[in-house]
Amino acid sequence: EPSSRNHAMRQALTQWLDRQEEQGGMTHPDVLRQHFHAAYTSLRSGQDAVAIHRLRHLLNWPSERFDAVLEQLRAEFQVALHVGEPSDLSDEQRRHSYEVNGQLYLRLAWQD
Repeated sequence: EPSSRNHAMRQALTQWLDRQEEQGGMTHPDVLRQHFHAAYTSLRSGQDAVAIHRLRHLLNWPSERFDAVLEQLRAEFQVALHVGEPSDLSDEQRRHSYEVNGQLYLRLAWQD
């Protein structure tokens, strides 16, 4: 029972923090895209594509937010997603890549 109470408290805190971010404009779509692009740029190191799992780690957003921003950028043709060899990644890195419609994408490149 104590663990379920702790879980409920963590959930309540997460929801409160999300509301605070919304009120402060931190989750406005343009702001999120700017943060996403800045993270991409910081990881790029002269390469066109960066590992999606590294972006997730750097941004440290909830999965739903990361996936929503990524999908929006993809729908607007701002980013191109690339498949790769998943066996080159650890289980955690594969989990933190991006899977949609049964396709696992490992890297993304910004379409300038």
